[in-house]
Amino acid sequence: MIQKACLAVALFLGTSCGQTETPPPNVVLLVLDTVRADHISCYGYARKTTPHLDALATESVRYTECRATGPWTLPSHASMFTGRFPFQHRADSLVNDQGVWRELPLKLDHTTLAESLSGIGYRTGAFVANTAYLREEFQLNQGFDEYVVKGEPGVIKNESAFAFVDGGVGPFFLFLNYMDAHRPYNNSRLEEERMADLECSGAQPSARLLDRMYQVVLEQGREAPPALVEELTRCYDLGIANADLAVAQVIEGLRSRGLFDNTLLIVTSDHGEFLGEHGLVEHSKDIYEEVLHVPLVCKFPRTPGAASGQGTVNDQLISLADLPRLVASSLPPQYGAGMLKTYPLPGDRDFNMAEISISRERDMRASYGARFRRKRLVYYADGHKLIRSTDGRHELYDLRIDPQETLNLYELSKPLALDLTRRMEEYVKNHPAQYQAADAPTFGAEAMRELEKLGYAGDGSTGEK
Repeated sequence: MIQKACLAVALFLGTSCGQTETPPPNVVLLVLDTVRADHISCYGYARKTTPHLDALATESVRYTECRATGPWTLPSHASMFTGRFPFQHRADSLVNDQGVWRELPLKLDHTTLAESLSGIGYRTGAFVANTAYLREEFQLNQGFDEYVVKGEPGVIKNESAFAFVDGGVGPFFLFLNYMDAHRPYNNSRLEEERMADLECSGAQPSARLLDRMYQVVLEQGREAPPALVEELTRCYDLGIANADLAVAQVIEGLRSRGLFDNTLLIVTSDHGEFLGEHGLVEHSKDIYEEVLHVPLVCKFPRTPGAASGQGTVNDQLISLADLPRLVASSLPPQYGAGMLKTYPLPGDRDFNMAEISISRERDMRASYGARFRRKRLVYYADGHKLIRSTDGRHELYDLRIDPQETLNLYELSKPLALDLTRRMEEYVKNHPAQYQAADAPTFGAEAMRELEKLGYAGDGSTGEK
């Protein structure tokens, strides 16, 4: 306790127990739930979905090759907080020996990013809109002084976040999760000059459009009509644009308080969204690029004499599991060095990994559910993406020339596929899970209502005829 108190005072005063040092930065992590990279305008999307994030990118580092570790909320957030891939942290969907499907929380034995920062004197606050898999039952709240789960738009959630920022002294870690681009998409109107490019007609709510897409694409196995895809895409894009408004509030709130320069501001997503591609709708079903390729924009602290990394583009492989290491490396060495030992994922590696253990219960219970009863492990290396699947449907793509994953090269390039398989299996073998999986939580009626509202529970039927 004495050591922690000394560190807390040192962080506030800019000293290290008698030694003058640069004060450590605040850390703000914004997760735009369900936002795919190719629908972000600074990643080349034609519609101006994210003008405020675009502006931030001009004074930040924009990572072009960031991948989620899984196609849904729980494993990706667990990776962000532990610096580990899902097969290592085990907060994922698994089937037990009795064939019962359950989502498993993050075991308390893990040392999370919030716990590490709290241990060196940071105030820690989380304000999240995902009322399904960021609930306290899933134990991602480890290390947070405040952890508030409430389903509301990002622009409303920011009010609580800045009350936390203003409510104490010393450096803080603020985690925000916005659900504006998650079912049901936030289709609130924007300022008039932006609505022409982004407005969806509103003739049908986005949840109904998604249900219609399920009926056509998954239940009937047909290609979605272009008009349906266009209307759903507009609603999705408008949800992203509303999340971008919340990002703008955070940037302005930090600037107006004089906190912007000495803040590490990270904007990313936990996964993307299928809009009919690969015969899929929404997320959590498979591991194609629409759900794994996510944005990552980092505005690093500006310290006197240090390079700011303004407006740079980084094309190296990076994963959501790299975020704890990225945060640790942005702290003064006397604080970050110990964290780097806690989160040892090498930053200079030449591969990425992701996986899906099994899809959500709603999908597996549906008429099309047999397709998703398998585990799929992804390995990125040398411009290629290998998918190893327990149902034997292995895939290999050259993302440099086929980013839409249309040509499966697995049989055509078998030696390469086997070499990537060997490298992947060797890494998994040499880096096993640190702990056994935690016990599954028991959901009450309120939790089940939230799961159903967000499309994660039920019998898989759309209700459309």
